[in-house]
Amino acid sequence: MPSSLILTVLTVIVVLALIPGLLGRRKSKPKKGAIMTADTPQACLDRIRDAWDAGDAATYARQFTADATYVIFLGDAILGCAEIERTHVDVFGRWQKGTRMAIDIVQLTELSPDVVVVLTAGGISKTEPIVRDKFQTYTLLRIDGTWLCAAFQNTEMSERSKPA
Repeated sequence: MPSSLILTVLTVIVVLALIPGLLGRRKSKPKKGAIMTADTPQACLDRIRDAWDAGDAATYARQFTADATYVIFLGDAILGCAEIERTHVDVFGRWQKGTRMAIDIVQLTELSPDVVVVLTAGGISKTEPIVRDKFQTYTLLRIDGTWLCAAFQNTEMSERSKPA
């Protein structure tokens, strides 16, 4: 069999194998006038960072589920969105006033289409550059198309893990 015929047959086989997957990914057309937005885990982390940078406890807390768990690097556990907001009024008004946050994704693991675990390296500072000296683990849930944090854990990096 000539090599050009073999190549043609292989190409047809590959295309036929791909067609069901490609057809399965087709989306229905949006309704006329609909606003299309696609939230992502990264967008959720961006909202968390932006609210922190603005010192906005209410917006910060809205990025968490009503029953979220929030563990700070000192070992305190904060339970629920309302408590996250209440404690962050003081955080933004006193201890961390004027700080900015950095969040870099180290690993994102999809547990299901609507649940991801995100490991980040991050930090906060009043000056640039912001040193990434903590690891954070976020468990994010997609609820009605919006990614929210259901569980957060912040841990100080060991000396060997800190960037040089």
